[in-house]
Amino acid sequence: MVGVDRVYFQEGKSDAYLIPYYDDRGTVGDYSEKRVAVISNGPWLDSLESRQERWRGIPDLEFDLRAISDSVTLSIVVPVNQDDPRFGRRNENLHGPMVSKEGLRVIRDEKSFYHPIKER
Repeated sequence: MVGVDRVYFQEGKSDAYLIPYYDDRGTVGDYSEKRVAVISNGPWLDSLESRQERWRGIPDLEFDLRAISDSVTLSIVVPVNQDDPRFGRRNENLHGPMVSKEGLRVIRDEKSFYHPIKER
């Protein structure tokens, strides 16, 4: 699973909420070739406004925007339940330096990049 997201914060709440720019699933082999994730602020802001509109007038769901992160985050996850039998039961055959040493045998990594929203 590969995603590129930006978070926003609601007035009066400490939780971070994310809206994706890119969200894709595929095999590890699918990602051996270059992929392009478009980071277009207009559609992202449209999604944020749509959320606000959808919850407007509903107590506990309606929100005012407090802040938008100046960074986007690229995340990758190789989850524990794989269809491919080569991974083994619960990824028992998954090995390498990025495989988690504790808990579930997964690969999880993320990198954040400074990319503030300047214009729509």
